[in-house]
Amino acid sequence: RTRGDSRAAVADAEGEGVVVFDTETTRLIDAHTRLEEMEVSCACAVRLPTREGVRRADALEKGEWKTFWHTDAHTSAGTNAEAGMQGLLAWMDQAKVIVCYNGHGFDMRVLQAAYAGDEERRAAHLAKLHDPMVEALRHSECKRAPRLSHLLRHAARSHARCCLQTHLLGRA
Repeated sequence: RTRGDSRAAVADAEGEGVVVFDTETTRLIDAHTRLEEMEVSCACAVRLPTREGVRRADALEKGEWKTFWHTDAHTSAGTNAEAGMQGLLAWMDQAKVIVCYNGHGFDMRVLQAAYAGDEERRAAHLAKLHDPMVEALRHSECKRAPRLSHLLRHAARSHARCCLQTHLLGRA
């Protein structure tokens, strides 16, 4: 999917929960390296519950957090760490929806080696991937995507303004 692609993620009716993830690679992006040739050093993910009885406001607290490390990484991250990307792919298998900022343009491409040629599995994950960056670009005049940190900072300011206005109006 690209900037102009209008297809939306399709929720997996058999899946449960939402997996939100981000990856980091073992080397920096350069003009001579295809993203598909890069290795993932780690992926941080949260599996959010979507079942009845879990309020949206409680989902982050009830979510399962995990860091998936490159198999050669030596970490003392404890019980919330797992070697290899297969655990992340298993979470994606089970998810109703997958969310990743720039997931189509970067993260799913650098994860390609983890699929070991299983294109059917990869296609199933891509079908249920929601990429907020695609939406940001679709509704933007910018040629470059906004950084996630800028979007979050703007959202926080907007939320604070909204809360302040609500509080002031509520007191009036």
